[in-house]
Amino acid sequence: MGSAAGAHAAVRRCGRSRGALPVTVYSVGLGCVDLLLRDVERPLAHAEDVVQFRGGVEECAGGGVFHTLRALHAALAESPTEGGAAVRVRLEPIACVGDDAQGRRYCEALSSALGRDRIAANTLRGVASVESCSTGVSVVVEYRQGGRACFLDGGANAALDVPRIDDALRELDGDRCSNGCTGPVLFHVAYPHLLPRLRPPQAALSQLLHAAIHEWFRGRPVALALDTNGASMAPRLDAAAQLDQLAARAWLRGVLPQLHLLHANYEEACALLGESPLLAPPDEQQSAHRQRRRQDAWRLLQALCHLVSAAEEASSSSTTTSAVRSLAITLGADGSLLVAGSTRALQALGLAALDKFYAPAPPLPPGAGQRTTGCGDAYLAGMMHAYLRDVWQRPLSPSAYDDAPRLSQRFVQAAHASVVRQLARPTASE
Repeated sequence: MGSAAGAHAAVRRCGRSRGALPVTVYSVGLGCVDLLLRDVERPLAHAEDVVQFRGGVEECAGGGVFHTLRALHAALAESPTEGGAAVRVRLEPIACVGDDAQGRRYCEALSSALGRDRIAANTLRGVASVESCSTGVSVVVEYRQGGRACFLDGGANAALDVPRIDDALRELDGDRCSNGCTGPVLFHVAYPHLLPRLRPPQAALSQLLHAAIHEWFRGRPVALALDTNGASMAPRLDAAAQLDQLAARAWLRGVLPQLHLLHANYEEACALLGESPLLAPPDEQQSAHRQRRRQDAWRLLQALCHLVSAAEEASSSSTTTSAVRSLAITLGADGSLLVAGSTRALQALGLAALDKFYAPAPPLPPGAGQRTTGCGDAYLAGMMHAYLRDVWQRPLSPSAYDDAPRLSQRFVQAAHASVVRQLARPTASE
């Protein structure tokens, strides 16, 4: 069975004699423009309902690639040194937008978020402008009492497939993707179930992750991160739509053993495991329901850890694949459950207590109560930051990865710090 120590030995072999190990983070996935409707009175009650909102409409760059890389860039900017050496991390987005005004605004915002020149050509060589498509648009409804709804027109995201991703990687790294050793790669996929050419019937996500480990970055340490934003089951869909979602969740569940980092909210975790979320009976107190929900989320997280660690022996036969993993289920305002550790630690979670891995939600910055868009991406970005720091940039001792409670605390602190930064961002109107 593979070990964290073996993975770190591979990292050191690829490292340079001076300075921190260079790392590349590729973020592949949904690229769109968000139209945010703030302070919406309530959800729709029926098809012809009229609902008022008072917070205005804000247009901004959105999608998992933008939000995750922006949050990770901010985290790295706040911790420019680790162990006295400069942290060298290269952030590269891979996405599709339309050849239109919204696509250009998206690219300008993403360049700015990554600290790059917004005007210079080729600052975002992995972001393709697709002439035949419009830029994706996500209408996000933020309710006054908490919670959100989303209406998505994927637009140019329909053009994002494995060959296009392969072309982008060759444009970004040339032959270095598979020849020689140029440092570790963290490969992040955002919302694959919303990308038509990665989900059924093509189901190319597994091919994508396999290529990342065995072809594009062969000979380099690789970690795979996935965000399942929106991959939940809706109980009132018609039969055809239900079958479509059943296929989607089974397809996503099939790639879990390949992952090193996974973020899902409670409803998404239920969908991945083919279960229904707990509903609160009319006579149940809110505190009692929250406690039941936490217990259920803990059970789900243990099940996900079992699925992820079950294939460790096969996946770690190459020492270039790290054996350290972290999975999280977020519960919104009720906090989150996060585990991080070696395969051995994840397999022993059945003996652990929930309170060692549960973390209450961090205090909100003033006026940030409804600004939840991008928080899930920011949470995963914090997990990615902790992974870069504790596994590759400044590796801990091998025994530290077997101490799941302590390592999980380090990861959740990084995740919460990232969420707080996201919530503290001013809106476009401020």
